[in-house]
Amino acid sequence: MFGATLGGAICNLACKAFHVLLQRGTIAAVVKIVEKPWERVYVDGQPHEHGFKLGSEKHTTEVTVKKTGALKLTSGIAGLSVLKTTMVS
Repeated sequence: MFGATLGGAICNLACKAFHVLLQRGTIAAVVKIVEKPWERVYVDGQPHEHGFKLGSEKHTTEVTVKKTGALKLTSGIAGLSVLKTTMVS
C-alpha cells in the first residue's frame, strides 16, 4: 500500500477494514488512514536509483458506516504547499 495514489489503494484499504468490522457484527464504524508518500531524491539533477525522502503532504481517507448502512467516503490531501512564480524558465 505504500506509495499508492490518492483515491486508490488507501481508499480500498479503508473500505476493506470497515467491511471486516461489519462482518464481525459491528453496527457502526469509522476508519481513518493517513499516508505519507515517498519522493525520489535527485542528485545533480538526476533521480537517485535508491534514494527517497518523505513527502511534505499527507494523503487522507476516512470511511464512516452508520448502522443504517449509509456509507461516507472522504479523501483529501493535507499539508501540501504549492508555490507559483511568474516567468520561471
